[in-house]
Parts: sequence; C-alpha cells; structure tokens
Amino acid sequence: MRPAWLLAIKSASERRSRWVLLVLAVALSAALISAVLVGLYSVNIGLERRVARTVGSGDLRIRAVGGVTAVAQSLVEVASQWPEVTSAVPRLQRQLILEIVRPVWEPASREQPLGAHTQRFKRINSSLTATGITPAEHDLRPLDFIEGRWPTADNEIVLDELALRQLGPRSRIIANVKAQAENKTLPDPALSLSPFADAGSVESSVAKPADTARDFGPATAANADEAVILNERFMLKLGDTISVVSRPSDANGLLSKLGDRIGIARTTTKVRELTLVGIVRQPPLGGRASAYMTLPTLQDVVKSPSTVSEIDITLKKTAVADTVVNTYKPTLPRGISLSTTEKITGQISKNLESNRIGFTVVSMFAFLGAAFIIMTAMTTAVTERQRELAVLRCIGCSRLQLIETQLVQGLLIGVVGAFLGVPLGVLFARILFWWYAKEIRVPLVVTWERLVLAFCGALLAGLLGAAFPAIMSARVSPLAALTVRSKLPSRRGILITLTCALAGLGLNILTVKFGDNATSTFWYYITLGLPGMVIGYFLLAVPAMVGITTLCAPLISKLIGLPPLLLQRTVRATPYRFGFTAGAMMAGLAVMVALWAQGRAILDDYLTKFKFPDAFVLGLNFPPEAQQKLDAMSDIIIGTNRISLVPVETSARFGVQGLNTFKSSFIGFEPERFFAITKLNFIDGDQDAAISKLKSGNHVLVAKEFQVSNGIKVGDTLKVTYEGRSHDFTVAGVVTSPGLDVISKYFQIGDEYVDQAIHTVFGARDDLRAHLMDGNEPPTQLINIAIAEKADERKALERIRMETIPYGAIQAGSGRRIINDLIGFIQRALVVSSAVAVLSMIVACFGVANLVIAGIHARQFEFGVLRAVGAHHSTLVRLVLGEALLIGLTACVVGTLLGMQAIYAGRQIDAKLFGIVLTSAPPLLPTAAAWSFVIVITLAAAIPAALALGKRSPRSLLSAVRG
Repeated sequence: MRPAWLLAIKSASERRSRWVLLVLAVALSAALISAVLVGLYSVNIGLERRVARTVGSGDLRIRAVGGVTAVAQSLVEVASQWPEVTSAVPRLQRQLILEIVRPVWEPASREQPLGAHTQRFKRINSSLTATGITPAEHDLRPLDFIEGRWPTADNEIVLDELALRQLGPRSRIIANVKAQAENKTLPDPALSLSPFADAGSVESSVAKPADTARDFGPATAANADEAVILNERFMLKLGDTISVVSRPSDANGLLSKLGDRIGIARTTTKVRELTLVGIVRQPPLGGRASAYMTLPTLQDVVKSPSTVSEIDITLKKTAVADTVVNTYKPTLPRGISLSTTEKITGQISKNLESNRIGFTVVSMFAFLGAAFIIMTAMTTAVTERQRELAVLRCIGCSRLQLIETQLVQGLLIGVVGAFLGVPLGVLFARILFWWYAKEIRVPLVVTWERLVLAFCGALLAGLLGAAFPAIMSARVSPLAALTVRSKLPSRRGILITLTCALAGLGLNILTVKFGDNATSTFWYYITLGLPGMVIGYFLLAVPAMVGITTLCAPLISKLIGLPPLLLQRTVRATPYRFGFTAGAMMAGLAVMVALWAQGRAILDDYLTKFKFPDAFVLGLNFPPEAQQKLDAMSDIIIGTNRISLVPVETSARFGVQGLNTFKSSFIGFEPERFFAITKLNFIDGDQDAAISKLKSGNHVLVAKEFQVSNGIKVGDTLKVTYEGRSHDFTVAGVVTSPGLDVISKYFQIGDEYVDQAIHTVFGARDDLRAHLMDGNEPPTQLINIAIAEKADERKALERIRMETIPYGAIQAGSGRRIINDLIGFIQRALVVSSAVAVLSMIVACFGVANLVIAGIHARQFEFGVLRAVGAHHSTLVRLVLGEALLIGLTACVVGTLLGMQAIYAGRQIDAKLFGIVLTSAPPLLPTAAAWSFVIVITLAAAIPAALALGKRSPRSLLSAVRG
C-alpha cells in the first residue's frame, strides 16, 4: 500500500468521531441529491408518458382545427395510399355522460355516525371523455391496465381509475363519518354526502328499483365497518353490464336495472348495453375521466358513422416527415391540419431538458455545501497537525505525498458517504412518492445512470473539500510549524476576504441587472452570478463572524456567565474556522427564506389577484344551446359569456431562446358580454376605448407580462400565429389576467401538456374566426357565468352542473374552489421544499459538531490551564456553547442576506424571462422559525462534545500530547 494511503488511514483512525461526522454530512448530501434526481426523473418520465398517450407514437397527425369538429373517415384511406405511409390509424373522441344507479349504505342518524346505516339508492351522472379506437391503437398509445384487456368487440368498454372512482361506492362518505366520530355528529351533508360535487359528477336520490330478482344487499348495516364492506361489494367490476341511454333525465325507465348499468347521454333514445372488460390507470399527473370502446361503437353512440377526431400516421423509415407534410397538406380539405408529432414532442422534450439545468445547479451547490464542510474540517485538521506534518517533512516525506494523503482522505469520505447516502436518497424518494401518490400519480423510476451521477457528485465533493487542505499541507515548513500556534490571523487577511466576498455579490447583481437581453442575462446568471453569490456569502461569513463576535460576544458572555473577553478572544483567534462553519450552516436557511418568500409572493402578488368568474363550466366544445340554456336560468344567473381558449404563437418571446419554447393562450370572447360580467384591471389603456377597438376588429388585449418582459404597450403591433395562419393585431390595452387560462390548465381541458402555453392574449371571437381559423367557428371550451347576488352559490352550481352535463360539461365550479386548491398545492410544495432546506441544515450541523470536536481536541492544553487556574468545569461547557451560539447567529444573518439576494436575483430573472413581477417581502414567521431551528441544531451539535469536555479532569487535559 502506498505511504500516502497509510497516512490517510492512520489519520482517520485517530479521529474516528470527526471522520464519521464528515461521512454523515456527505451521505446526507448524496441522499438529498439522489432523492431529488430520482424524483425529477420519475416526474419527467410521467410527463413523457402523458404526452405519449395524448400525441401517440405516430410520425404525423391529421386533425381538425379551428371550428371544424371532425375529420372525414375517408381520409384514412386517402392517407394510407400515400407511398411514404405504412399505417393510418383513426380515433374518435367525444364527451359522454355515464349514469349509474346503485345502493349506498349511509348513517341512519346524524347523532350516531358510527351506528346503524340505512340502504339508499343513488343515481350518479358523470361526464367523461370517450375514445373510440381500433386494434392498431394498442401500439400507438399503450394503456397501463390494472386488470382486464382492450375492448375488441362492439359491446365492450374500458374505464380508467378516475371514471371508476366517480362511479364507485360511496365509501368516502363513511370515511368522513369516521373522522367526525369524536363529535358524535355527521359533517355537513353538502360536503360529506356529495363527494362528487366538484368532480364532474352529480348525484340524486331515487326510489328502490322494482326488480326483485336482483340482490340489492340488506336494507340496513349494523355499523360503519359493515357499511364500508357493503359499499365495496357493489362497486363496478369486470363483467358488469353498462347501459347506454339517451339523457340522464330519461333514465327513469332503467331504474329497474340495478347499479352496474351506466347510461351514456346522447340525442337519441336508443339503449345499448356494453360490458366492462378492463380498468386502466389514470394518466400521470392528473387528467380527465376517460372511457375506451371500439371506434364503431362510439360512432354509433354519437351518431357519427363516417367521422373521426384525428388520424395517426406512421411513415416508412426512409420518409422525411417535413417533406411529407409539405407535399400533402395543401391537398387536404379546409379546416384539416397535417403536422409532425416530432415538433410537439420535441418542444416538450426541450422544455423538460431545461428543468435539468435547474437541477444541475441545485445539485452542484448541495455538494458544494458538503465540500465546504469537508474543507473546513480538514483545514482544521491540517492546522492541528502542523507539527506532525513538519516532522514528516523532516524525515523525508515529499510535498506530493502530503497532498496525496489529504486527497485520499477526501476520497474515502466521499466513497463511504456515497455508499450510505445514495440508497438512503432512493428510500426518501419512495416515501415521498408514496405519501403524495394521489397528487402526482407517477411511479418511482430508479435508473443506475441517476444513481451513478449522485455517487460521482459525492466523490467530487470529497475531493474538492480536500483540495485546499492538500495545498496547505504541501506548504508546511518545518521551522514555521514550530511557531504556528503563536500566530494570529491578520487584519489584512480579513479585509482581503471581505473584498473578495463583496466582489462575488457585486458580480451577481451586475449579471441580473445589466444583461443585454433575457437569454444572455440567464446564462450570465447561471455561469457567473449564481456561483459568485454563493461563494461570496461563504467568504462573507468570516468577516461577519468577526463583526458579530465583536457586537454580541460581550452580551452572550454576560448572559452565560463567562469572563468578559474569553469568548471574544477565543473566536477571534480562529475566525476562518468559525466563519466557514457558519457559511456551511447558512445554505439551508437561505433556501428556506427564498422558498417562503417566493411562495408568499406567488400567493399575494399573483394568484390572489386573479379575478376568476363567479362560476364556470368547462368542456371540449359547447354548442350554442348550452349558453342559451344558462341564459334561461335568469333566477340565479345574471350573465354568461362564451370563451374560446386557443394556444397560439406570438411575436413576443418568453423563456430562454434555444432552450425552451412557450406558446400563449388566445382567449376569444364577445366583448360586450365579456366586460359586462368580467372586470379587468387596465395597466395601460382604458376599458371603454378597448371595448370599442375590440368591436371594430384587429385589436387585442395582452396580459401585463407581455409589457414587463417584451415592453409591449398600447398601439404596438403583436403578430399572432395559429396553425400556420398569422395576423398582425394592434394592442388596445395591457391588463392583469383574470385567470381564465389558469382554469383551463387546472382542469387540463384540451392538450394542455402538449401546448405548453403561458400568459394570455384577449381578442374578439370574430377576429379569432376570421384571421386565425379561416372562417371556422372557434370552439367554446369555457362558459363564464355571473351568479345573482342573492342566489345560494352551492345550489346554483349544482343546478348549473345538472343542466350543462347533457351539453358536454366536464367540470363546473367556482373560482373560489380553484383558489383554495391552488393555495393548498403551493403550501404543500413549500412544505416539501422546506424539508430539503431542513435536511441541508442538518447536513451542516455535522460540520458544526466536527468543528467543536476539532476545536476541543486542538485546545486541550489551554482548557487544562484554565481548569488549573481555577475555572469551573461548567465554564468550559459554557465557552463551547457560546462559540456554537455565535456560529448560529452568524449563519442566521448571512443566510438571511443570501436568501434575500437570491430572491432579488430570481425575481429579476423571472421578470426578464417570463414577465412575472413579484414584490412580497420575506415572511417573518417562517424566517423566525428558520432562525430558531438553526440556533437549536447548532447548540444541539455542540452539546455532546461540550458535556464530554466538562467531565474531563485538569490532569487529562494538561497531559494531551498535541495540546
């Protein structure tokens, strides 16, 4: 074995506790990164699968655009004849209604929620998207089956998990009842007994079916547990029969057919029965309830035997997709689009790739924090072993061997930390995905490539942390080493450190404030500004430690009963050791401050300023009769407006050019009806003039983000492009968005994962029809509703839902619900992100513990002298805890400053790239909690070593060889 390896192993064995602490710091850093890496990769895989289910694996896609609602099935044969094509596969999508009548066991008394339960019969209508497929669909868009198989016959149907859950037994009612058991009362019936109220489903009570030949179960259940069993017994299962009926209100004649019969509402009265043959998983990251059946079956149900929604085309390997599009697109009928799927999936893949840049930056600084801890600890060890290293030099040890010794120690720390941390990180990720399984619905995907990256990062952290100590050890002079303990740090060195720190902070501000454009600003920030800021604050911790010690040490000494100058002189003797340890501790607190400030800003400055409508209904394409039906409900509705949501490209640019690409949402409306029930806040321009210009045509309103990021103002020209058609519009006003596009994305109406649209352009439906849709009527995906002031909102929404389901309503709800759900989502995200920050603080506390142990070990003789001249053993304990308290205070101050500058820089980047302006200050309560946590864990890290020091006798301290 090489001498350097023997020296490294000997050094580690002599300082086992300190070596273990460093290994744990690296292990937790590796765990953090491997957990985030595996989690992010799994989410990206989920998104790709979602896109694959939406777009398919074909090379080209024929579909209707604009107001054209269907593609002639005859085009399947036409496309199949193209010489470059190997297959053309049609599919049809339509909005349908499922209806089920089934028994439900509910509490007989509100005063006894866990007592006897009575059988009642419920009729549930659920809106979903039905897809008619052919056998060739199996290869283009594979489904993840829980059980069963694909529909192959015309009398078969497959449901996904969400559709099954919306039509399943009401066991959620029982769960709500159990949660209220301590109060001995039932929850509000409007909340607990209508779990489908906002989930695209409605329910109503019906009489018991007259069919005596069917088993309906017992009339009563003895208790809640028995009721749960009965409810689950009558859930939908493979082999059950599903009935197709004309409308929910026409289903009375079918009430004699129990449960497991589902009605699909359409315009005819023909009844058709289908058999449930499969259940598939819900798409990753949410989605709409879906059903699958054969193409002829769905065509017959909707009475559209010769039309489809789209045609997926697979090309021969030698064919060039763009060439095929350019050749055959002009031959297609008006309103029919031919495009390459690679343009869609390529754009999404590029945007997903941009996420990896952020992850790489986070990973780099997480391991950089671990490297700082290793560097501080190993530098302390080198300083402590100056005499030993000098002796090694005297007996023939070369400088390269000393360097190799330090690097080997760092490598060993990285290897052992990686072996411990990487599996632990995978475990963390599994727990997180299990805990939030209902929200993300993505399986954890673990690949060796990701784990190897985390492993290599841990090794790199060990080597980087050992680099500076290795240089220090190589510079050891035998004569200088004899007097090393008599040297005090120079004021010049502190000033140089301060100057370098301020230079790094100034570089960060320069990169975000004075970049030529958004893209260059982003790259300057990532490559120069961000590293400069982090390293700058790490260096700033040293002069900050000196300053805080000067200000706070006298007070702390007085509070804990230390001699006036003892604590101050002790810390100022080794400011770099204490300062760098505080610098390593500050990272987690900075992340906490930045996260909560950004989250609060999103809530206060962005989300809560959306002016959502009183109510709305969402669908794929409402007919005009849907709005007429709502207008007729004048007792509860005072106004409606049809909204078209179309993804478009504009001449404005958002994001980083060459890295990601975003579209915008064009919201088409009828100006007078829209402004009668919707209030927009005009940043530039005024409402009356804007309405007049919109009615005259060729004008649009833009969200304020267009002005912030691209400088667009009233009178400017904005080019808007949709499906190859472009038109130059004049900007009539700059407004705050009412959040209508957020409603669409929230419920994922249309191909939201495919469109990747941000920010909004508002214009008249007439302009949308004439200039972008070639005269075709725009689809109506949203109807905005103003509810009368005296109307009961819950009852009004229930009635709106019932009346619009026959017209294809997928969701009906209120803006208040969306706000509450989004606030809940952001708060959960903050909790998860805070866990990462807390873990970073815990990693740093191992560095504090290492420093305390190293400081005690290096000053054993001095501590023995203090005890010998009369100092009580508790004085040593209090001294060590006072040092730890100063480290914690310095970490709090510097970490808060780092978090605030990170907020400033991030908001500058957000404004330039995306036009998003956030202004809220860091929240006091989370910041105070983070300060408290840093102080507590810093003291906790020092307490074991301090107590052990207090138990040692003066003789053992004075006899320390290295003292």
